[in-house]
Amino acid sequence: MKKANLNLPELSRRNALKCGALALALVAMTGCKDDAPDTNGPAGTDVVETVDGIDLSVHTNPALAKTYYNSRLALGSRAANDDPKFPGMPGIPSADALAAMNPIDGSSNLYYYQGYNGTPEFYLKGDVTANQLSTEIKYVGDDYQTHDVEGTIKYYIDGNVTINGIGGDGNRNMEIHILNGGTLDCASNIPGNTTLYIHQGGKIVRAGNPNYIDILGDVITDADLVLDGIDIKLQGDFYTTGKLHGNIVTLIGAEIYAGCAVTADETIYLTGNNSIISAGYVSAPVIELAGNEPLTVLLRDGGYLNATEQLRLKDIGNVFVRADDGDYAMVETDVLDVNNKDLIGTFQNIAIKYNTQIGTEEKGADETIVELWFDETVKKNAEIDYTVEDSNDECAPKVVEGPKDPTPDPTPDPELENVGSVEPAEHSHPISATSIFTVGKDAYLSWHTQGGDFHGCIEHLTVDNGTVTLNSYLETAPSNDTYGAIDFNHVIFDNGKIFVAGDHPKKGGILGWINCDGGTFPTGNNAKLNLITLYKEQYVVGEDTLYSNGGSGNCIIRNGEYYQTASVAGFETFNVADFTESTWKLKSVAKLPSWSFDPTLAEAPANPWERDGSRTGKHIATDGSKVVMLTLINRDKAANTANASIKVFNAADVNYENEVASYVVEDVLLSPVDGKDVIAIEGNDIWVCLGQGGVKHLALAGNTLTEVASFRLADKSKEELKGWEMSSKEAAAACANGLAVDNNYVYIAHGGAGLIVLKKNDLSFVTRTRYTGGNSANYIALHTDGYIYVAYGKSKVQVYAWKK
Repeated sequence: MKKANLNLPELSRRNALKCGALALALVAMTGCKDDAPDTNGPAGTDVVETVDGIDLSVHTNPALAKTYYNSRLALGSRAANDDPKFPGMPGIPSADALAAMNPIDGSSNLYYYQGYNGTPEFYLKGDVTANQLSTEIKYVGDDYQTHDVEGTIKYYIDGNVTINGIGGDGNRNMEIHILNGGTLDCASNIPGNTTLYIHQGGKIVRAGNPNYIDILGDVITDADLVLDGIDIKLQGDFYTTGKLHGNIVTLIGAEIYAGCAVTADETIYLTGNNSIISAGYVSAPVIELAGNEPLTVLLRDGGYLNATEQLRLKDIGNVFVRADDGDYAMVETDVLDVNNKDLIGTFQNIAIKYNTQIGTEEKGADETIVELWFDETVKKNAEIDYTVEDSNDECAPKVVEGPKDPTPDPTPDPELENVGSVEPAEHSHPISATSIFTVGKDAYLSWHTQGGDFHGCIEHLTVDNGTVTLNSYLETAPSNDTYGAIDFNHVIFDNGKIFVAGDHPKKGGILGWINCDGGTFPTGNNAKLNLITLYKEQYVVGEDTLYSNGGSGNCIIRNGEYYQTASVAGFETFNVADFTESTWKLKSVAKLPSWSFDPTLAEAPANPWERDGSRTGKHIATDGSKVVMLTLINRDKAANTANASIKVFNAADVNYENEVASYVVEDVLLSPVDGKDVIAIEGNDIWVCLGQGGVKHLALAGNTLTEVASFRLADKSKEELKGWEMSSKEAAAACANGLAVDNNYVYIAHGGAGLIVLKKNDLSFVTRTRYTGGNSANYIALHTDGYIYVAYGKSKVQVYAWKK
């Protein structure tokens, strides 16, 4: 087949694609018709058949419609994304990896290092006393000359290490990793070109004189840094999930993240410029905030800053203490020392309690004492209806709690609103939107024809600053005599390619891909759609070996270095590396048939897909650790029902050799069998759509799957649905098609019932909305911008958001 020349820029990241769901991740769904395939294919062995590539016209039109959201959702506003977050700790090398590093002991000469192994990683084990650790190491090469060790020098401390200081080139970066059981005793400060990682069980006991630690570089730690009687000065960025405690603690870095408590015996100085400090509990007799440029202390929800003797705020206008909107925290002190009475903006969303105020004697003409001015979000002294109570949380021995009386009004139920749609008049067709996939600012939408006909489309959209633009589309219409039409059931973008799973009118289930060097179709009028048929099952009728054509291609996922597909015939695994222009005639590396012919039967059925018990590979999903798949068994063609069978494999088991667990849903039937039924996994939790059978939540424990909760619209009362009701006929016909999960909810594309939101664990009803134009909600995608995208059948793409 001819090849297309592609010259678009490549996206900046390779995407681990999951048809299953992560927290706040996409969940891919099938869009299959599940047609019974023909059985008149040519005789032959079981192969993956190639199909001639198809030249397709890509339509681009600068006038294609844009849809502007009317939501009040704040896109681009300063949010928690700007606040310091714990960046995570690097992994600890294995014992073998440590042993393979360059060893250092007291006799090591860093300027004439012997036996260098070629990597800039050095290991200090046991009790080691050395002159220094250096950013500049020279080694003796095979040419007997000295050479500089290149790259960032990394030291791993696995014992009691004592050094006089840090040496070398101050312009070169260095890392020091203090491992579990390791200690560092440094007679001088730690310079700014050094990043210090303190792992659980590691500690630093000195960096300066015996009663002082001065670190100019960044510190990242998941260990407690508790140094009684020691003064601590951290001048670089500091991130900890543990406790920080010293005699006097000074924090100067631009970013400070304290996941646990920051406490001091005497004083805490927060004195950075252009700094932001995220903390939950800060306590000392004296706390001083001073910044020549903005310094912000962000207290997390329920946070508490307690200066038992005095809170000093120098440079009012440059120092701020706040909690995020919707959060509330408390500041408490005996003496509040401020140099200006105008504190509007200094405190935000804070309750502040103090006994006396000093620092300014600026009285108004009608004042007998100095009255401080606060922001309207601040409650002070007698206005405070929050209390500070004891807690067993060692990271926050005091917590802020709301008033107990009177009982506050119940939180109103959250509501969804339709904030936009993508329905351009310039591009319309009488087919159904089946799936949507978003990556960065790009979105891809697939379409197919309901029923037995064929007509497909792939659309490329961009999502930017509250606007969705339809840029181009690729359509396979039945009116084209050259190539006919192909249905597209599912679309993803990965590794510079747009992938589609779908149906070919002659070849059955297909996997197609379009090579792109960027996020859109190739430029020009022709795009080359590479096609292969999915798994074909062979069987014997009389003396002839025949094979089915694979039915419908339902789903494709990226699992590590493999793609995995689900089709009527079963599940297949492909190497990612095989999808190149030069090797497009590729074969799968593993297959798991959804059914197999029973050789003990005297005569094979004329069409095994129509026999009782025939199976369908419906859907596949992964969370990176496990792969979960949905198969239909015990199909009843007349009733259009089947049992749902769920199987779990480890993600690394791409050959489907060792099943971890399986579960058959028996209390309800999946119906109709040609619906769009999604399965999703997150850790040990699995959610599955069963069409008119509703939704199930399953839990994996060892090798056992058990049901946690279920939701079936036809079984729910008006009270359970918070006053909403459908006719029994409407409820029974509304199918749970697609779903996505985030931290709190399961979002269900529930056919004619619209978008339904359930609580994640118990599947209790939260809210719902339905597009006024009708049609079927088929698929859900949750975008990182906070919008909820629904592939809404013939109503195209509808966009929703939570009301503010």
